[in-house]
Amino acid sequence: FIKFLAVIIFIFISRSALGLSVTYLIEAFAVVFISFFFLKKYAPFKFNKKIFRQYFGYSLPFFIIYPFSYIQGNIDSVLLKNFWNTTAVGYYSAAIGLAAFVKTLYGVLLTLFFPKMSEIYATGKQIDKVQDYTNMASKYLLMIFLPLIFCLHIFREEFIGVILGKQFLPSINIFSLSLLGILVL
Repeated sequence: FIKFLAVIIFIFISRSALGLSVTYLIEAFAVVFISFFFLKKYAPFKFNKKIFRQYFGYSLPFFIIYPFSYIQGNIDSVLLKNFWNTTAVGYYSAAIGLAAFVKTLYGVLLTLFFPKMSEIYATGKQIDKVQDYTNMASKYLLMIFLPLIFCLHIFREEFIGVILGKQFLPSINIFSLSLLGILVL
């Protein structure tokens, strides 16, 4: 609802790219403000320093990996625009977009395990149990995605030809390397 309202305001106030950017920025701040308001009103909580340290220690690898993952997904296209023509950047962006879809699917399936992780921690079990469950979830996801990525690699020409069209076949090598990047990160 807030995004819809922000876009309507944008239409009436400004019709430039800067205006749209400012509208989305204001909308994001509004969502954060309203979320904190409802959190404080309907779900009051007390800050626990010990739990904060445990969660922070557990989530620290995600704080480190996420920025690198974001940089990997975005900075390359910007740099390529300076060194290659737009056709090459288009092939690259298309292949990266397909690989990003697989990476996003992996992340979505990983979030299915989060409620159980919270339940294990809430029952008073140690962080070691949460870590064991996380390792088990990662193994199951790897059992699903390793064959998927292998099949996508083997049939990459057919996959790109069907999804993007034959004109994007020069992006096959980029797609293969992107799939390898998913396994590493």
